[in-house]
Amino acid sequence: MRYRHCAAVFLVSALVGARADEAQLQGAAPGLAISADGRSLVVRFSKPPVTRLIEVISACGMPIVGAPLIHSYALHGDTVTVAFGKHCQATLHIPDLKLSCDGCD
Repeated sequence: MRYRHCAAVFLVSALVGARADEAQLQGAAPGLAISADGRSLVVRFSKPPVTRLIEVISACGMPIVGAPLIHSYALHGDTVTVAFGKHCQATLHIPDLKLSCDGCD
């Protein structure tokens, strides 16, 4: 029972997108992917091996036009631009994993 609790705590912290320690993740090259359900961005760091699930659709809300799915992302230095819906956009700042919803046009 205790093991299940630890696994559940880890899963919840990963799903919430727990804030990464900026000093710990400096210099780590992130790997990016869209989750299987298309609503989240998966950020993987190699050193140290850390994986975070960033809930883009939940954080930014449902787009007015288009499906509530991430359709593309682009890495620009230490930021990632995420496009979802038909015309919506969000920006993820990699060092501290802060997501800012830029809105829809």
